[in-house]
Amino acid sequence: MRTVLGLTRRQAAARAEELQRMVEIRDPDHVARRYPHEISGGMAQRVLIVGAMSCDPELLIADEPTTALDVRVQAEILDLLRRLQRERSLGVLLVTHNLGVVADLCDRVAVMSDSTIVETGDTPALLGAPKHPYTRKLLDAVLDDAPGRPAWQPASREEPRPMNTTASLGPRRAAIDDVLLACRGLRVSFPGKGRRAARTKVLNGVDLDIRPAETLGLVGESGSGKTTIGRAVLGLVPLASGTIHLGGQRIDTAGRARRRTLSRDLQVIFQDPYTSLNPAHTIGDTLAEPLTAHGHTSTEARARIRELLGRVHLPENAAHRLPREFSGGQRQRIAIARALALGPRLIVCDEPVSALDLTTQRSIMDLLLEIQDTTVVAYLFISHDLSVVRCMSHRVSVLHHGDIVETGPAEHITRVPQHPYTRELLLAAPVVDVAEQRRRRTRRTTATQDARHARTRK
Repeated sequence: MRTVLGLTRRQAAARAEELQRMVEIRDPDHVARRYPHEISGGMAQRVLIVGAMSCDPELLIADEPTTALDVRVQAEILDLLRRLQRERSLGVLLVTHNLGVVADLCDRVAVMSDSTIVETGDTPALLGAPKHPYTRKLLDAVLDDAPGRPAWQPASREEPRPMNTTASLGPRRAAIDDVLLACRGLRVSFPGKGRRAARTKVLNGVDLDIRPAETLGLVGESGSGKTTIGRAVLGLVPLASGTIHLGGQRIDTAGRARRRTLSRDLQVIFQDPYTSLNPAHTIGDTLAEPLTAHGHTSTEARARIRELLGRVHLPENAAHRLPREFSGGQRQRIAIARALALGPRLIVCDEPVSALDLTTQRSIMDLLLEIQDTTVVAYLFISHDLSVVRCMSHRVSVLHHGDIVETGPAEHITRVPQHPYTRELLLAAPVVDVAEQRRRRTRRTTATQDARHARTRK
């Protein structure tokens, strides 16, 4: 601002504070003193918008501005962009792979494939009646629950996914020996800043069960504690209290040697396929590492690697290549192969498709379901996307501020939610039907205003 607008230091500081309040950063002084890793993803995105708006642009290029955000924060950022566009007569060029975001914000849309614009048009017309095969392919890959949209059918199944018998348990907690994974009363807290700072409570006594060959979806916004549950199961964070049993054996007290043995039964698929693989190791070396660590000979490891690559639909010569030679979807297939190497009974899937585009996301989901059908592995499927969780899971648990507020069959939770927070998540998730998205936005805005008025009256 000092360089482009010619402001003095004091004027620039005042304008920066004004812009922060404009994007609803409620405590600008506090945020200004924080480092990027000390603020949330939504807050960081607001700070970036302040930077982009600082010199009064006429055009704002928003390159995947909501991709890494949960649905509630995503809705807030889209509302903010819409308000800035209206109040400042701002042009916005939105780059995204999320067609629900397009339906929510855009007046017109251009669809690109292989560096070429293949179709353009007004958003309602293009999303409602696409003409190009690639546009239709993108829309077919959308998993939203807008009325009238066909239910997603996995490529690996001819029949819809059967409901697991666990869904009939109702509120009764299964006995520990009836389930593969049993978590009881999980409490986790982290130290605050400074010696005397209070500890931050992350989990407040969480119970959950997963049966063999079942997928339990764990959904909630950023900071709700989803990943902490996954890390606690993997032994990566200590419990303040509670127990975790795998196959009837308590594992939360396991030491390093036993954890190494447990890796045969318990594995993980991380969110980012670009950072979860060692860039200096070939794919063969990556897949061989857990095998040789557990006593497989070189011959056995090579045979197993060929089998694993085939299972995730990659060619045998992939073993001789480095991660940088693969796309994001292919890298996630490699990460899945690594997780399968030792034949685990449970895989913690921590946002495994959130960093991928629509068609790649769908192919990875197909692969995970295909693997579950053939290996009867169970998944703890962690995501902030209720549409993805609905398609992948037998049951869903909704996590809010460290508490599970609702658990039940996936279709029931996502179609007839009982808890207000679950309903908020569903309203915040964008859909590709422009009229339906407008109705959801209105309902969400009304609910937010009502909540604010209720807090004010208190």
